[in-house]
Amino acid sequence: EYEDDHSLSSIDHKYEDIQNLYLKVKLKNHQIEGVAWMQSLWNKYAPGCLLADDMGLGKTIQVLAFLEWLAYKKEVYYTLTVVPVALLENWMEEYASYFNKGLYETIILNDQLSIDLCFKEVQKIDHKRSVLYLAGYETLRKYQLKLCSLNWDVIVLDEAQRIKTPGRMITNAAKALKDRFKIAMTGT
Repeated sequence: EYEDDHSLSSIDHKYEDIQNLYLKVKLKNHQIEGVAWMQSLWNKYAPGCLLADDMGLGKTIQVLAFLEWLAYKKEVYYTLTVVPVALLENWMEEYASYFNKGLYETIILNDQLSIDLCFKEVQKIDHKRSVLYLAGYETLRKYQLKLCSLNWDVIVLDEAQRIKTPGRMITNAAKALKDRFKIAMTGT
């Protein structure tokens, strides 16, 4: 599955600041650099990236700012963020705390009803809203057939070390997800 492609290794990246993001916090220089890098990769049609910083340096705010930029540009409508169950509420709270008026509706996927509603919504052709779906790794594994049959705009895998072991059901489910852009995040 690995392909050695150096075409994006020396990509110039420039931060595209959008005033309408309504960020409540000011991004630090290294966070601006991370957002600029993801923006440049998106603009060059890269398949995704690995965001690997030490813990506590703000990977979540970088990803959320990038996603907000995509929603503002109306290039992304459905994002799936897969996180350890203990972080589901964290992601919702952080999104609400970072933006005065975020463009995403956030929905936690954790049971058959929420998965069925998500399935119907993502299959629609007329996109009227941007939705940030949050699911635990176990939910991804349990509802793999439905979640992997959808065409996601962006997929975020937080604590991506959870999918490092080949052959595990969670690893296979994560690899089977269909997307335009994938972000793997890890602090280890």
